Amino acid sequence: MPPSSPLPSPFTPTFAHVPPGPLAGPLQLLPINATAVSVHTADGAHVGSLKLVSGAWKFKAMG
Repeated sequence: MPPSSPLPSPFTPTFAHVPPGPLAGPLQLLPINATAVSVHTADGAHVGSLKLVSGAWKFKAMG
């Protein structure tokens, strides 16, 4: 099966513009699907996930 392109993220923060795709800076947000985003440090360590649950984004830390 060919790899599929990431789905557009419904995540729209109210405090700042977030460009589509991976973000540079202290944290990287990598879309998994329409309701999940993987959160990584700038050096690539996975720190958790943001998940859309009942209309609200929730963070679940790793470890």
